[in-house]
Amino acid sequence: MKKQILILECGKGFGGALTSLKSFLDEVHDQSEFEFHLLTNYPQTLIGEKGAIKYTGILKRHKLYGPESRLERYLSRFSSKHSGHMAFLLDLVSSGFVYAVRVFIYIVGHRIDIVHLNNSILINDYGMIAAVCANKRVIAQIRAPEYPSQIAKFFSSMIDHFLPVSKFVKHSLQVLGVEDKKITILPEGIDSEEFNGLADRPLPTGMPKQNAVPVIGMIGCLVPWKGHEVFLKACQIILKQVNAEFLVIGDTPDGDPGYKNFLIEYAVVLGISESVHFLGHCPNVAPFIKKADIMVHASTEPEPFGRVVLEAMSLGKPVIATAAGGPGEVISNGIDGILITPGNVNSMADAVLKLIQNKILRSKIGAFARIKVKDQYSSARHAAIILNTYKSMKR
Repeated sequence: MKKQILILECGKGFGGALTSLKSFLDEVHDQSEFEFHLLTNYPQTLIGEKGAIKYTGILKRHKLYGPESRLERYLSRFSSKHSGHMAFLLDLVSSGFVYAVRVFIYIVGHRIDIVHLNNSILINDYGMIAAVCANKRVIAQIRAPEYPSQIAKFFSSMIDHFLPVSKFVKHSLQVLGVEDKKITILPEGIDSEEFNGLADRPLPTGMPKQNAVPVIGMIGCLVPWKGHEVFLKACQIILKQVNAEFLVIGDTPDGDPGYKNFLIEYAVVLGISESVHFLGHCPNVAPFIKKADIMVHASTEPEPFGRVVLEAMSLGKPVIATAAGGPGEVISNGIDGILITPGNVNSMADAVLKLIQNKILRSKIGAFARIKVKDQYSSARHAAIILNTYKSMKR
């Protein structure tokens, strides 16, 4: 009899969580052991009902607590120390309770065996409560460091096994008191052959036409900690020595164009706007990576993993990344990529210039990068770790 797996994806609908999940489900070729049910917090068309995927649907989670909660911000006017706990309690007796009941009914009605949380602990709070009430095993695929709060510690005790994307994220679980035996590091995986196929698709109009100059790309959500300002300052230094084109792919996650407009204006202030192209959100980033000669990952804070690093490496592109969090665990400095200090503009510019001026080094690093991804970060290996975790879950 097939095990029924319920996957809860309660993120905001941007970033690599859904892409990574699709990569995993695409690898489940044997449909005799597992059937999957996917409930997302947002509408999505990336994952459909085919193969081992029995059902996909939307189950909204209207969360009332957390740093982005309007209720918690309002309560902080009266008690900044206890606003989080008050918002949590109000959430508990209202939207959280409703969500938990709906998940519980789904678990029981569809005879779910395992609940798989596709994101961090607090994002999936009442999903795990529903699972525990239904006496089901819970695994959590942790894609970002957990906040060291008493609420997170409370919820972590309900999870049977954790799958953090990196050692950096694993450490945040250890801070919560999670035992090592309950943790298996699960790096992201990529199907290099499929991604290479996506790279052959045509580029949209509006792309720079100067193929004679180096192209440097940066992909990521337009949020301050991704390091776009550092990247733009480095672009200014680079352009003083060589002619180049720069691609900035990504958009603001909340639909507010404020930060994007700031970056566009900042490029004007730096005098580099004619060479820097803000291309917005692109569902398929592979053709842009293929066009680039060098890819930059500029996060100023530790990156939980950095899926785009794998994507660039799988296409044989040399990656310059900040040595904080996941990228520092993936890249062997000077061999299959270059690591720099977060926020260091001069180091970033020097690394880019070094690769621009040395085509042999670019090719060598890119070749080693492609081999590493194929050998160590395949989607098949990624899927095998998850499936083996399912098999080890016994109630």
